[in-house]
Amino acid sequence: ATVKPDYEDVAFYARINGDNVITLVITKRSGQNSITVSKQLRDELPRIEKAAPFPITFEIDQDEGADLEDKLTDLVTRSGIILLLLFLMLAIALKRVRLTGIVILSIVLAILICLSMFYLFGISVNFITISGLTVCFGMLLDNSILVLDAIHRRLSGSKVGDTREALIAGTREVAFPIMATTLTTVVAFLSFIFMTDRLSLFYVPLAISVGIAMLASIFVAFGWIPVALRGPVESDMRNSKSAEDEFALGGVSLLWRWALGLLVLSVIGFAGLWIWKDLRTVQDALPWVGVAAGLLLAVGIFVSFVNGLTRFHTRFWFFPVLLTIAIFAGTWYVFDEKVRTGGFWRPQSAEEIVVYIQRPLGTDVQLSSATIRLFEDEVLPLPEGVHMRTT
Repeated sequence: ATVKPDYEDVAFYARINGDNVITLVITKRSGQNSITVSKQLRDELPRIEKAAPFPITFEIDQDEGADLEDKLTDLVTRSGIILLLLFLMLAIALKRVRLTGIVILSIVLAILICLSMFYLFGISVNFITISGLTVCFGMLLDNSILVLDAIHRRLSGSKVGDTREALIAGTREVAFPIMATTLTTVVAFLSFIFMTDRLSLFYVPLAISVGIAMLASIFVAFGWIPVALRGPVESDMRNSKSAEDEFALGGVSLLWRWALGLLVLSVIGFAGLWIWKDLRTVQDALPWVGVAAGLLLAVGIFVSFVNGLTRFHTRFWFFPVLLTIAIFAGTWYVFDEKVRTGGFWRPQSAEEIVVYIQRPLGTDVQLSSATIRLFEDEVLPLPEGVHMRTT
């Protein structure tokens, strides 16, 4: 027998824009920052090209670090927009800028506590954990608003009285509801930690992020809000009549004010989006804004006519019972017949076209490469900005 060194049989070909290439996959170590590794690698590529003993050109086909950085930047921007909208909505509802600032600041304090806990427990700040904090924005507000409202009711319109007792009584009144609702939410999310395999990579960090954020909201609600309501804010609440006027409006008078406020918020949102992006982005956002505005309008209708709805339901008690049964049955049918269940699913990007060419089993790889080459010849030359990868 004759033994000689040789190359392994070709198993596959890789081409970019019709040119044969050598594919190099670089992965980071567990626990390392993807964005930092990506930036360092990009900085090193030109030096490697110059130091190579033969002409070489690197072309980055996929960079998860850069994609993650873009997503994080977009997420932070969206979070800022959400905070601005929350500020405007709370300012309209509370009618006090100071009170609104205190509530919004409670979100910032809770997030700072979360980031500190991430550092202490060695939790990575990534797209998933930040998404968990973004999901909690509304829930982070709930506890602070409940404490503020309970204290506000005791101080509103009262020129005399012990402020300290009002703060203690208001906080004590909502302590049990806040603890019960928050802990049930935490328990529901922490059930994700029992997931295994690839699902655990996504859901466990999300659950931990939400759990820490909700616990931080309890600390902020009971530790920050009562202290922040001392001083000038206390005088504002004593001089206000919110406790008496809270239910003064209703019906059509409340609904048109709600609709007007919603219209103003929509116009401000569209104007900001136009300035930040462009007209095309505003047009793409129209359906989403329309759905959101419809939901908020439905909430306004409910709030405006809640007294009449309550009277109707208490008189015809069987109607909400039948409605609940119908909703349950309809949801069960849709989930059982229409919702697709199965394994892990990864959607394709809307900016990519993926073409699969299947050859009979056992087809020679060179014949498959020649077949794909015919497809590439039809597509080439590519327009500027278009990238084609063939494997």
